[in-house]
Amino acid sequence: QVDSSSSLLLELQILMANNEGVALVVEGDSVGALGSFRKATQLLKSRLSNDRKGMQHLPWLLIPTYFNLSLILLRDGHLEESARSWLLARKYLPCWEKAIRGNSEALKKLRDIHTVAINRHVILMAKRRMERESAVWDQENIMEWVPPSFESTDANEEQSSLVGGVDAAQVIALDVILLRYAISFAEKKAAASFRRSAGSIGY
Repeated sequence: QVDSSSSLLLELQILMANNEGVALVVEGDSVGALGSFRKATQLLKSRLSNDRKGMQHLPWLLIPTYFNLSLILLRDGHLEESARSWLLARKYLPCWEKAIRGNSEALKKLRDIHTVAINRHVILMAKRRMERESAVWDQENIMEWVPPSFESTDANEEQSSLVGGVDAAQVIALDVILLRYAISFAEKKAAASFRRSAGSIGY
């Protein structure tokens, strides 16, 4: 059982590692930043694996921490590791692993998730464009106030400006990019497996 003081300490360690990574990115030190982001995700992963209730205490750290790691991995060309990291955070990794092993239902589910992500991104960007245009033409437009206690992480992402504390448009855009890669990767693996099986049958 992790007590509240050690939980707070771990939370601060994760934040410090993540923020150090951001600072190193700004300084142009990609290697150092990658190390810091990896440290942050390893600390978080360790907590979640050792404490089943960890997600109840640190859910808000999940998306920001894995977003930074996945983004810099993607930028530096480490596509598979980027996809694996991000799909873990988005809870799609088990589905991807099944698809890689040739499970057609899992591959179909990934394609459906990808289609939903594309639609969410289109809807969100259209909504934001309309809001900007409305602000230009109606300077007295009154924004609806929503009490903080009513904000829900389970709300539809196209209806929210943030996902886990990160801009929703950026989160969903990363979904689109890495799900597309994940689907292509799984299709190639499944095709290669099929060819090997067909070759074995031929002999």
